[in-house]
Amino acid sequence: MSATFDTPLADHPLRARQVSFDSTASFEVDWQRRLPEFAMAANAVSMMMPHVEPYVVRSVRGVIDELDAPLAEQARAYAAQESSHHGQHRRFNQHLIHRYPFLRKVDHWLSRTFRFIEAKGRGNFALAYAAGAETIAYAIARWVADHRRTLLDGADGPAADLFVWHLAEEVEHKTVAFDVFTARGAAAGPSLIGMLASLSTLAFYTVLGTLVMMISSRRILSPMAWLRLTWWCLTFVFELLPTMAGALLRGHHPSSLSDPEFYRVWLLDFDLRAALVSAEKAAARDSSATGPSGTSARFSRSATSPSAASGPQKLSISNPRLASNAGAAWVSHRFRLRLVHRTASCGPVAIFVATVMASSISRSRGTDLDTRPISSACLPLRKSAVSK
Repeated sequence: MSATFDTPLADHPLRARQVSFDSTASFEVDWQRRLPEFAMAANAVSMMMPHVEPYVVRSVRGVIDELDAPLAEQARAYAAQESSHHGQHRRFNQHLIHRYPFLRKVDHWLSRTFRFIEAKGRGNFALAYAAGAETIAYAIARWVADHRRTLLDGADGPAADLFVWHLAEEVEHKTVAFDVFTARGAAAGPSLIGMLASLSTLAFYTVLGTLVMMISSRRILSPMAWLRLTWWCLTFVFELLPTMAGALLRGHHPSSLSDPEFYRVWLLDFDLRAALVSAEKAAARDSSATGPSGTSARFSRSATSPSAASGPQKLSISNPRLASNAGAAWVSHRFRLRLVHRTASCGPVAIFVATVMASSISRSRGTDLDTRPISSACLPLRKSAVSK
């Protein structure tokens, strides 16, 4: 089981992160060659995202004007995150359709399905569907976090990071759709109907998409493939059913659920690196304005650093076993994470100082492997060295 935090990740204010994956060359649709069936099932879920998430976003945005100010602000951030998700998945799905042409028909059927759902299901049903989809997404995130060492070991960085980023933000905004739904005074009946409708569409199109890819790749007759899929389904059911049952209990609120530590650290690492990149860009602009002799630049471009040009390029938090094979470098990485964990409650300044300290210790020991969370996002390929 994965470690959890007592304070849910969703208690923190939402933010819409500017993430852009390099889908032109970096994405590998067969991104988990060690467990190809898992990649196919995840890819089948990805095919749904450009259809289900716009429906969810429109459902929530349609009632924002009826919400109080704090919840309306959370709902806007939630809609922005979901819009970013389906935009990135749409780009990834283009590679999937190119690799598996029959998925174009599946995409067409998905489009017709959600046009029908949106035409027939409005008002409270649409919000119930959104809340149910978030409940199921949270169960998926918990299941992946519990099995991440098995599922993500050896996975291709950009594609794996796309899915981990999506799941991390699903955990982060797990309460919003539920709060919007209950703010309309809805009861458990519509909630159950919406949850079952969301689960049925997810299950049907996940199975269909997985079968299409297994047939195309000639894995359909592999006994090991079916054994793995059966085992994953059984373990996921034991994660999903208690989560769904708990969501229907009187007095339930998603904030009472403990979030996996994995996603909090993942987003923390990404946010810190994004802040460093922003500071580096600002320093570069100031440096160009003041000239070479200016004193405003604190960060130097690591792309020109000899040490940055060598070493592993695609090690990420979503690949823990790959990191463990690096020996002393992983020890340094674990020390860095532990240092950040123990200062997480002390505020952003303490977290920033702890991260810089741990990174400095890593560099001094010669074990500064790249452990960024999103290797293909709009961040530098290497960490920027702080100029002395």
